[in-house]
Amino acid sequence: MTPEQERRTFFFEGNPVGYFTDEALPASPGRYHYMPYRGPGHYRLGVVLRSSGPQRCHYLADGKKMEFTVATWVSYGLLELTDFKLSRR
Repeated sequence: MTPEQERRTFFFEGNPVGYFTDEALPASPGRYHYMPYRGPGHYRLGVVLRSSGPQRCHYLADGKKMEFTVATWVSYGLLELTDFKLSRR
């Protein structure tokens, strides 16, 4: 993983899911592209989204935690995100 990929990584239940590929990290509702990681974070997010609906995730930036809701998995590598909240770690 490159430092840029690590900086763009987001998490579900403490596990890395993937990294955002757009120039700017998401901070407002919309659809965002990402590159998934093979592992429990990506797998578990997919399972829980299908069985229970929208889920909370987060990424870390500049010593702060940006939380957001994954509203839906639009297609492979594309998520619809809502409900952004910035907080201290």
